[in-house]
Amino acid sequence: MKKQFLRLCLAALALMLLLASCAKAPVLESKDGVYVNEKTGVSYLLAPENYEAVAIDKDKTIARFPNKKMDDTLFYAIPGMPSQAYLSNDFYELYYAADLKLPTLAEMAPHSALICKTAVISYSLVEIDEAELIDALIALYAGQGVDEDLLITEAGVPEQYTLKFQSKDYPSFYYTLNYRRYDKEVTVYDLITDAENFEVKYPGVQVTTEEYKGETYAVYHLGTEILFDRTTGTCYPMGDMLKTYWEYLSSTGAETDTAAAN
Repeated sequence: MKKQFLRLCLAALALMLLLASCAKAPVLESKDGVYVNEKTGVSYLLAPENYEAVAIDKDKTIARFPNKKMDDTLFYAIPGMPSQAYLSNDFYELYYAADLKLPTLAEMAPHSALICKTAVISYSLVEIDEAELIDALIALYAGQGVDEDLLITEAGVPEQYTLKFQSKDYPSFYYTLNYRRYDKEVTVYDLITDAENFEVKYPGVQVTTEEYKGETYAVYHLGTEILFDRTTGTCYPMGDMLKTYWEYLSSTGAETDTAAAN
């Protein structure tokens, strides 16, 4: 009984010390979208949604942002990264020093990517570690995409996953893109105003033509699998690039695995 009481006291003391340390953490002041640490003078920017911390160190509260109607937002150190360069919060969002430049996906030179499913937290289903496939995904993303608002599909809401690219040069954060799987083909219609000088708008995509009310439309067939960038609203048709991995997931039931990605 005494041991149990002692454990409860130690736990309560640890919680009190943690809350005290959080309360003493420097305040981040928001100025036109820039978060300034009043103690260090370092300014931070919120990275686009593509960037996500791999892990956070909740034992190292670096700063806090006061909230009037809820608890303060706490900012933590990211393991392996200097806190004056990168911070993250409970949602694994990445904040970076304003004088830094975030690497593009190609600049990160990722060596693999995790196919993840999010249900409250993100779970890794399988890892893509084929160099040629990773390079092909990077090249696809660097090419011309299609505005999401132009998509026409009767498939309804797609099954959605996240590709989390991992880099040995930047091991503390992911570069993320959405991976969408539709039941039916996704198409884009584009009015052809000059048939004699018609040029294909989306190279590498199957195109046919259709007549509607006396006008001719180019119909671009994007397939059923799309790589999607949330920050730009741009879609990239994937063809069957991940077919092998998807067949593996379906055959093994791995789509229900629960290995945490972060």
